[in-house]
Amino acid sequence: MNTIRIQPQALLPPEIVLAIGKAIPLWFPQVVRGRTVWWFRPKDLVAAIAVNRLFHTVLTPILWTVFAYPCDRSHKYYSHIYQESGRLFEFVPEVVKKNSEHFRYLDLSLDNTMRNVAKFGLLELNCIRLQELRITTSIDLALLGHLIAANPGLRLLHWSRTRSQRKGLLKFLYPLSQLRSLRLKGEWDVNPVSLHHILSNNAACLEELELGEYSRILDADPMNEQWNGLEASALSSMKKRRYARAIYLIQGRSLLLPKLKSLRLLVSWRKTSDATHTLVRAFPALETITLLYIDKEDGSRLGRNLQEFCSNLRSIRDPDRYYDNSFFSLIADDGISQVVDACSPGSLVRASLAIWVLQESLRVSLLKHRDVLEVLELSLSHDVTLGNIENIRMVLEGCKRLKRFAVYNGYKLYNSPEETRILLEGLVDCRELESVVLVGFPHVGLMSMVNVEAEMAAIDNYRKKHRDEHPPFPETLPADWRYVPVSIARSNISVSTKEFRLMAFAAISHLPRMKSLVLNCDSFERSPSLLLV
Repeated sequence: MNTIRIQPQALLPPEIVLAIGKAIPLWFPQVVRGRTVWWFRPKDLVAAIAVNRLFHTVLTPILWTVFAYPCDRSHKYYSHIYQESGRLFEFVPEVVKKNSEHFRYLDLSLDNTMRNVAKFGLLELNCIRLQELRITTSIDLALLGHLIAANPGLRLLHWSRTRSQRKGLLKFLYPLSQLRSLRLKGEWDVNPVSLHHILSNNAACLEELELGEYSRILDADPMNEQWNGLEASALSSMKKRRYARAIYLIQGRSLLLPKLKSLRLLVSWRKTSDATHTLVRAFPALETITLLYIDKEDGSRLGRNLQEFCSNLRSIRDPDRYYDNSFFSLIADDGISQVVDACSPGSLVRASLAIWVLQESLRVSLLKHRDVLEVLELSLSHDVTLGNIENIRMVLEGCKRLKRFAVYNGYKLYNSPEETRILLEGLVDCRELESVVLVGFPHVGLMSMVNVEAEMAAIDNYRKKHRDEHPPFPETLPADWRYVPVSIARSNISVSTKEFRLMAFAAISHLPRMKSLVLNCDSFERSPSLLLV
């Protein structure tokens, strides 16, 4: 075997310090009573600040997370040692306050258990160089106003809120004009004038926009296209009468965001304004759109605007709700196929869709992109009939460039071997496949309910003995595959039965690029082959 020797190149001092800074752990895990608890290290915070201050003029400083989640957001448990012993109050706030002027990234997405932190005056921050700010309902509005006023050059702002909060919060964002990412998470009642004003201010830079789950854009007075002389910055100081007059002005202005590529439009379509459908007209470079459930009427209206104004659309996504603890039912008359039709034929690369069933209209729409579609993820929420499985198989047979295929079956608990066989047959021609995920297929096979329960009980006993280090039915694993223990949050997802596993491995055995396979809550990886140079 030939070997190639690569002469290592010396790193510049800023690169070395940045690498060291990233390796400083501000949080470290410890298993306490069977769960992972993340502990905070104040001394490491001091070390990180020292690195940051030394090289803050020549490199992007360390990502700061102050009083927030650890880097791994899946671990949300905190130790109460901070509050009970007073260590956090005595030491860390003073360090943070003294060095806050050097922070570039600030995360104040406080956990519920930490909401009383603000009461102790711990968040006295003098940030003047922030690039990214993440905030939530817990932040004091006076502090928010101070941070935004002191950092008009913010590039990223993620703000989570609840509907119970007061209205008019978007006015806090008026001074910002260099945002690249604006994500309004949670339930917002969006004033269209305020939204228009914020988007107009950041039109030259904004690349990502989110309107959070079940938000709505409120109705406003009709547009008036005559006045165009008012500066947007004058809005914040206007009296009510002049502010009302300005509504006509701002809505009448044309809006164009030439750099916006990602739109998370997670509004409640039944409650939002008609202007929501035409909002996409301002985003000619849009490549990815993420949607909640949309019915046929709204899907048709949105699809027409996307087709006319967003010719670069390449990805349609659902906000990954199939990872929640339970599935939900969708109405049968969904309009996602109209949105898929909005993409120019041969342009859709990714389709991640939460749908009722895969109807024939959606199958036809997807097959228009058979030559380019690389990712197909389907979250089904209704009875998976043989006809629907046939539609999925036909899409697979046509889309031969797929790299990832996933089906999350949230309705049917028992699938016949015939349905599963037909689904797996569709993978035969997908020679580019690297990943397959089949979740919600707990019991596949000609077995009675008694046999199913007996098999599940045997699997549970096996797992208890082997502590999830080895899978049940090890004889079903091909020689070049290994079992990967994973933690599944959803309690209603079962392990894969022996028959289901045999069928799946047989279906993918001839696919040369396969790397990973997930069957319900069982995960498998292919051992990497040794490559000769």
